[in-house]
Amino acid sequence: MNTLILDNSQMNKKNTNPPPNYASINNIIYNNVYSKITIPQFVSEMPITELSVQNTRLYSYKVDLTNTSTLKLVKLTLQNFIVFQTEIIANFSGLSSLTLVGTRINDFSFIRHFNLKELTIQLANFSFEEKRIITRQTELQKLALNKCNFRELHLLQELTQLRELSLIGNKLKNEDFIDCRFKYLQQINVSSNQLKSLDNIVDISTQLIGINARLNKIGKLLYKQQQTEYYLEELDISSNKLFDIGALKLFPRLIDLNISHNKLGEKLMRVIQNLPLQSINITNTQVSTMSFINKDTIRHVTFKNNYCCQNLSSFFSWPNLVTFKLFYNNAPLSNKHCKNLLFVKQSQLNLTELYYQNKYMKYQTIQQRYSEKVKKMAKVLRYSMNLFEQQTKELNFLLMLMKTQNGREQQQELNILQYNVLNGKQKIKNQMNKNWLLHNLMQKQQQCLLNIKGAE
Repeated sequence: MNTLILDNSQMNKKNTNPPPNYASINNIIYNNVYSKITIPQFVSEMPITELSVQNTRLYSYKVDLTNTSTLKLVKLTLQNFIVFQTEIIANFSGLSSLTLVGTRINDFSFIRHFNLKELTIQLANFSFEEKRIITRQTELQKLALNKCNFRELHLLQELTQLRELSLIGNKLKNEDFIDCRFKYLQQINVSSNQLKSLDNIVDISTQLIGINARLNKIGKLLYKQQQTEYYLEELDISSNKLFDIGALKLFPRLIDLNISHNKLGEKLMRVIQNLPLQSINITNTQVSTMSFINKDTIRHVTFKNNYCCQNLSSFFSWPNLVTFKLFYNNAPLSNKHCKNLLFVKQSQLNLTELYYQNKYMKYQTIQQRYSEKVKKMAKVLRYSMNLFEQQTKELNFLLMLMKTQNGREQQQELNILQYNVLNGKQKIKNQMNKNWLLHNLMQKQQQCLLNIKGAE
């Protein structure tokens, strides 16, 4: 998909000349535009199917859409926008995807003109009648009603084609889901609500394969005694208050589990060892080992901020491991110089990403002993990003691996910048400027990683 982005600076230039590849552009984004939007004549000749108007602080009558009569919009996004002339939107009869975030609309009935497949709404003031209008969109397959104070879930049962439902931040409780059924629903996101369990939610559809219930008040997965096994494959119950996860045994098909930021400890180890998990996030769960993970199926492991203090070599023998993230753990002394990287190379695994952050790791040792090995394996190394010096060292190291003229020039620029900052010749006045500088370093770092992988 080819995208044309017009921001505030470009609009001020009043340049009406078409871009070189305008005949193939099908997505146009107006971003941070604070003056009147006049869509150029050449737009009518572009095969645009997606239009986004974001953060404009504009009223719809300041948008001249006279050159859009030939457009066959499929997807429209209005973010932080004020609409008083809804007939402008109603002209796009072929619209199948509509996103309204932080947008004020004087008459919501315009939505009746469309047969939408996807609808995303985040509006603070949402009347009951407007909610009823949504239920008449019987072709909807994806619906997101986020932070809308929407609790009348029984109204949505009329949407018989619904496959994905997002209800983030609506202060929902378990009783709101009683007797609520969807025939074909496959994914539901109920994060940032007031749920205390998954009761009533797991029964919302016999086709349900994914639940996101992070940031709730869930203590026990299921309070009701259940005999039936479920088809659930994806479950995110991170950042809750879990103390009982025994019901996980009722999800024998579970392959993706995020149970991070719950103080479970040994309880977690006893429950999930028989699940066919391919991806697991057990960050900050007070676990001290990973031996309970099913090594025959696991592909992605995120094990941050725990108490792991065992030798890591055995984990790299897992046959299907692809991504291993091990930040902020107390890895043993034998691993502090990244000897595990050498082991990965010798065992010739499918591992493509390795995040190994350890306060004992020494940059100079890696640079002297493992730079060529890291380059050949194209592994991803990330260290602490709290200090400017450590961040620039990491980027310096990646630039060194590039072995290109461009890499050497960037490395020289970075060395000068680092020297000036650390020696007070170029002061960072406040934390905001420091964060901005680190953000730019991070962007360069990511580009270096792409170049290293591309070179391989």
